Amino acid sequence: MASQFLGLPVSIVHNIGTNIYGVIEGVDGTTLKLKNVKINDQAIDYDYEIDGSDILDLQVLREQKTPREKPKKSKKSPAKTAPMNGPIKLITGSGRKENSRSGTGSANGDIFATGNHSDNIQDDFDFEANLNKFDKKGVFDEFKKQDTSTSRLVDNNRISAKYRHDENVLSDSSVISADVSKKLQLKIEKGGRFCPLANPLQIIELEREAFMDFGLSEETLTENSGRTICSLVLELLGGSRRMNASNHNSPPLVTIFCGIGRSGLRGLAAARHLLNHDIHVVVCKPATRYSDDASILREVQRLEKLGVTVSEPNLIEKVLDEQEAPTELIIDALAGIEFSILDMFGGDPAPVEDTYKMIEWINRKRISKLSIDLPAGLDSSTGDLCARDSEGTIGQCIEPKWVLSLGIPVSSLVYWKNKWATGHSECHFYVGDIGIPRAAFQSRSMKRLGQLRFGPDYYLKLVQG
Repeated sequence: MASQFLGLPVSIVHNIGTNIYGVIEGVDGTTLKLKNVKINDQAIDYDYEIDGSDILDLQVLREQKTPREKPKKSKKSPAKTAPMNGPIKLITGSGRKENSRSGTGSANGDIFATGNHSDNIQDDFDFEANLNKFDKKGVFDEFKKQDTSTSRLVDNNRISAKYRHDENVLSDSSVISADVSKKLQLKIEKGGRFCPLANPLQIIELEREAFMDFGLSEETLTENSGRTICSLVLELLGGSRRMNASNHNSPPLVTIFCGIGRSGLRGLAAARHLLNHDIHVVVCKPATRYSDDASILREVQRLEKLGVTVSEPNLIEKVLDEQEAPTELIIDALAGIEFSILDMFGGDPAPVEDTYKMIEWINRKRISKLSIDLPAGLDSSTGDLCARDSEGTIGQCIEPKWVLSLGIPVSSLVYWKNKWATGHSECHFYVGDIGIPRAAFQSRSMKRLGQLRFGPDYYLKLVQG
């Protein structure tokens, strides 16, 4: 059945808002293979595959044909009823009912009597005079007062101009503008290739496949993530221009705020790598009663053995005041994509409120901030600000200057950027390689994500496309 669709041009709306145009080259299960592809009107030089679950809308495009001549109206005369013996005779008289029960008809003759009785047609009823009594203008003016065109689509489509298939024909207030649609994309700054985006479940599933099918461990991905975070941080702090043996200034101070999940664990690993590159590091770990995860405890113990200052949340402000130099960069590894802050502490409102107070304190600091995967305080599925209590009170999120996505960017990141972060300073996006095997992208559900290639780099800068 799929062969009947081969070669058809299609227009696809991706579930993240991308407009994709191309020609169907093949159908593999639920995966659609396209050639001659344009993404948001920008041609790409490679074939494109999209999974059916990522398609929001699909339309088959037909080649525009010259308008066909309208069929000429038939000149056939209307169908005639069977002829009668003579013209129909109209009812005459003063309007009184005749006795219809009489089989012989009335004195004035049968209603449908036949014969040539046209002389009996009466002109008693003056149609013109009675029509003049009807105030048409007043009635139609009343209709116009009570009627609006807002609910009639046909009226909205009365346009004088012709539009291309990719132009907006609705009012600006009713649809997302083309500029915003393009901003719901990320592409790699080097080369301009589009960067695939994934939802949180896809990212977690991809890492699970790396564990289960290819023998990688969580510790391996954690270590790779820490190194990638460290590499980007060194560049943001000045790179080789500043980090060299001839620079006798005191090393920069980086403060890392870690949560209890995947991102927090990777933030702790980054602290070790930064220490190896002569960066002064202070770590704010989760409160002791919530940091009983074996992996987090192991990373904290390693840092303490290396002499890194590790602080509880309620003491971090005092610890930072005691440092010889001010913090130059804050790393936000509080939440990530696994869960919201409200869900992080098992429903206990006290640590949730403490975490939001910490976010407010971080935002007040005029210090550059780097968020890991997603700014803390955001819903990883929607990009909206999370509730901070059971009553639905909306909280804040970290306001970063940079966001580093580990492995694959989460799609909610760009929704947050366009909806909530437009009033803040410019935020820059990066994606980092954490060592997920290329073979893990071969499954049908992950093949689209495998279009991200790092080449010789461990992280890539992204721009909105």
